[in-house]
Amino acid sequence: MIRRLASAIVVFAVLGVSPALGAGKHGSATRKAPNGPPSPAFYTPPTPIPSGRHGDVIWVRSKPPGRLAHAASDQIVLYRSTSFNGAVIADSGAIALPEGVPPKGGWPIVTWAHGTTGIADQCAPSRLGVGSGSPLEDALLARGYAVVNTDYEGLGTPGTHPYLIGVSEGRSVLDIVRAARQLYPTELSDNVVIAGHSQGGQSAIWAAYLAPTWTPELKVKGTVPFAPVSHIEDQTGLLANVGLTGFSGLVAMIMRGIDVYDPGANVSAALTPQAAALYPETLTKCLPDLQKANAYGSIPLNQMVLPGTDLSRVIADEKANDEAFLKIKTPLLIEQGLADSTVFPAYTKQMQTELVADGVQSTLHTWNGIDHGTVVKGAPALDAIAYIKKVLPPRGPGKR
Repeated sequence: MIRRLASAIVVFAVLGVSPALGAGKHGSATRKAPNGPPSPAFYTPPTPIPSGRHGDVIWVRSKPPGRLAHAASDQIVLYRSTSFNGAVIADSGAIALPEGVPPKGGWPIVTWAHGTTGIADQCAPSRLGVGSGSPLEDALLARGYAVVNTDYEGLGTPGTHPYLIGVSEGRSVLDIVRAARQLYPTELSDNVVIAGHSQGGQSAIWAAYLAPTWTPELKVKGTVPFAPVSHIEDQTGLLANVGLTGFSGLVAMIMRGIDVYDPGANVSAALTPQAAALYPETLTKCLPDLQKANAYGSIPLNQMVLPGTDLSRVIADEKANDEAFLKIKTPLLIEQGLADSTVFPAYTKQMQTELVADGVQSTLHTWNGIDHGTVVKGAPALDAIAYIKKVLPPRGPGKR
C-alpha cells in the first residue's frame, strides 16, 4: 500500500501537480485527480498524453466563483479524447454540479455544446468564463441538473480547432460526460440530455448520432439543438452571388475548418488576395474581432473566393459534416427563431424535414421575433427546459 502511494506521488510530481480529492457544497467527494496548473499552462497536456480511454481525466482545477450562481462546484477539466482522424488528443471544458444532496442514482446530466466563439485558443469558453448557454445552464442547475460543457477539439488545447467538423465536435461533447462521471462516480447519473446552440446545435446532433457506439454506457434521453448550423454546402455554392458584409469572418472560419479536415482541398488557393491576407487571423482572433471592419467585416461574401474556383471538393466535405443526413435513434427538439439572420429558418426547416424522412423522431418549434442570440433565452429556453424535464425528470432537492 505504501509503495503504491509513493508511486502515485511520483506520477503526480512528474506531471507537476499534486493529488487532490475535492468536495463541493453538495458534500460529496470527487475521485482522486491531479490538480492542474493555472491557465494558460492548464490547457497544455503532459507529453505523452496519459494512456487510457477517451474521456479519462488528465487534471482538474476549480474555477473562480460567480460564473453560474446555482453551481455548488464549478471546475475546469482537461480530459483525453480522440480527434476526427483518430489521433489521441486532450480536450478542455467545464463541469458544474447543482446545490444540495445528490439523489439516489446521481444527478442527471445536460451536456452543453457552445456556439461559435472563434478558433483561436483564447476563444475557449472555459478560458473566457462565459458561453452562449450560461443563463440556460444556470437555470438547469437550479432545477437539479449537472451541466458539463466542452471547449471542443483544439480550442484552448494544442492543435487547430476543426470548426464545424461533426465527428470532432460530437466526440468532445460526449467525452466530457465521461470525464465528469469519472470525477463524480456516485454523484452523477448515466442519464443524459444533449443540448447546444448554433455550432453547438450541429455538435449536439452529431453527439446524439455517435453516442450509441462512442459512449454506449450513457443513456441519452433527448437532444435539444438551438438554431443548429446546417446545409453549409448549399450556402457555399451561393457565395459568388451574395454581396452581403458581416458574415465573411464566419466563412473564413468554415474554410479553416475544412483546411484541418481535408488539407488536400487546398482551401487557401481559393481565397481572393484580400481574404487570403487576413486568413492567418482566424488563428489569432475571436469571432467578434474577426468580424470587425479592419478584419473580415468589410469584405463582401462575393469577394471571398476567386471567380471561377471549383469548390466541389469543399462542398463535398461540408456535406459529409451536415447533420441533416444522420440517422439518430433518440428524440430531438429543435428550437429556431424566425428572425434569425445567421442560421436561416428555411435551412433548419429543411434539415428537420430530412431528419424526419430518415425516421428520426424530430420536432421543430419556431418563434416569431426571436433572432440567433435570443433563441437560448426567454420562451424558447423555457420550452427547452420543459422538454428536458419531460424526457429526463430532475431528481433531488434542486429548485423547481
